[in-house]
Amino acid sequence: MASILKVNEIQHTGGTNAMTLSSAGVVTEPTKPSWKINMSAQTLAGSTWTLMNANSAVYNIGNHYNTTSKTFTAPVAGTYYIYGQWFGSVGSNRAIVAFYKNSTRIFESLTVGSTANGGISYQGCTTIQCAATDTLQWYGYHEQGSGVAVNTNSNLSHWGGFLIG
Repeated sequence: MASILKVNEIQHTGGTNAMTLSSAGVVTEPTKPSWKINMSAQTLAGSTWTLMNANSAVYNIGNHYNTTSKTFTAPVAGTYYIYGQWFGSVGSNRAIVAFYKNSTRIFESLTVGSTANGGISYQGCTTIQCAATDTLQWYGYHEQGSGVAVNTNSNLSHWGGFLIG
C-alpha cells in the first residue's frame, strides 16, 4: 500500500505558511520570492550601459527588490528566472537587454530593431543560479547615437523574476 500524507498546509515551526494545497489539488507558495517592477521616465544615453529606472513595484513578494537601488537581493540560494523588456525607438541600430549579478554583466539579449509604430520592444529572459545575498539588476543599452526615451507604459517596459527552486 502507498503512503498517503493528508495536509492542507505546510508551515515552518515559527508559523509561516510555506505551502498550501487546495481541495482541487493546486499547490501555492504564498511567500516564494517574486517581483515585477514597472519603469519611471528615463532616457538612455547612446552606447552606454544604463541601469533601468525600475522603481514602481506591481508586486514584490518578500520585499527583496529595492526600488531605490533598483536591485533584487536573493534571500536564499537557488535558481531564479528573470525577464526584462523595454520599449523605445533606436531605428535600425542595436539595442540590448542585460542582467547583472553582483555588479557583473552575465546575460545579454541583442535585438536589431526597426522602427515600427514608434518603436520596438527589446527583451530578454534567462535563469540565473544565485547564492543567498547575490544581487541582480536590469540594464539597457543602445547604439542610436543620441538619447532614446524609454516608454514607461507598464505593458511595454518592466522587469521581474521569481525563485524556481
